[in-house]
Amino acid sequence: MPYTFSWLPGGQQLLVISHICRENRCNDLSSLADNLEIFEVPSAVVTHAIQFDSYWDIFCDLNWSPNGRYLSFAYSCGMGDGAGYAEWKVEVFVWDTVVNTILQVTDLTQGLTPADQLDLSRQFRTLYSNLWYDSQTLLVSLLSGPIEIVSGYTDANLIEIATAYYRPGEGLSTLSGDYVSNWARNPVFGEMAFAVEQLVPYINQNNTRRLMAEAGSVQIGTFDGTGLTVSATGPAGCNLEWSPDGRYLVYTNHGSPFVTCADNADMDSVMFLDRTSGQTTQFTLEVNDKYGLLGWVAVVAPDPV
Repeated sequence: MPYTFSWLPGGQQLLVISHICRENRCNDLSSLADNLEIFEVPSAVVTHAIQFDSYWDIFCDLNWSPNGRYLSFAYSCGMGDGAGYAEWKVEVFVWDTVVNTILQVTDLTQGLTPADQLDLSRQFRTLYSNLWYDSQTLLVSLLSGPIEIVSGYTDANLIEIATAYYRPGEGLSTLSGDYVSNWARNPVFGEMAFAVEQLVPYINQNNTRRLMAEAGSVQIGTFDGTGLTVSATGPAGCNLEWSPDGRYLVYTNHGSPFVTCADNADMDSVMFLDRTSGQTTQFTLEVNDKYGLLGWVAVVAPDPV
């Protein structure tokens, strides 16, 4: 029985997701489900619980709204390359713990069964990201297209792309036709930083469709509840992190315009985007081995001697 864990805001409650088979019929896909339970810590008393019908025990990107009422998650993710790069269409859901119901945010699978998903002609590459802007607004971005060249698909309908905001009870509202791979909320000023990826399909040597980055950028903008107003733009990159004082956005650059954030490619340099001036500074480490971005630390100046 695999488990998935997630702490609620405040650190006093713990979500535990456990995969189960009902009536001991574990070979029957229709009998599989997941229990989502919230426990008080350390008493282990269950305060909220719901069952989610699921074929696969695969939950990704568990994000809580700031007030702890809503849990957003992606389901059937990680079946391919990981890092938000799934072999078939991912759906995003929200659990409303007050009403105790699970709301489906996206509708890409359109009723596909596990048998359908095992058919290569119906498998998909899906990229996804989501972030709570406030306690009632979820920002969602999805890109999806078939792996194989399927009869009936053309370049016009090969890929579904949308970045939108979602409010429980209101549904999705489109923000743009771009795919956003990374989000980061400024901890001081509240602005949004986001990595926009322009992705196009191409055919590899095995006559298989893949997604390739064509261009992109990192942008800083203000979300007013219905739209994004961009105030600064920098070169393409991934792994966005704001400095604790909210002035600098740091992120990784991978040296090639044809790399997506889901590729987990080697890092070429570190970019610093100053929100006050809009200027970008590139910092390259002269090393022969791989390196990564860990995050910001506070450095206290020593007392004068």
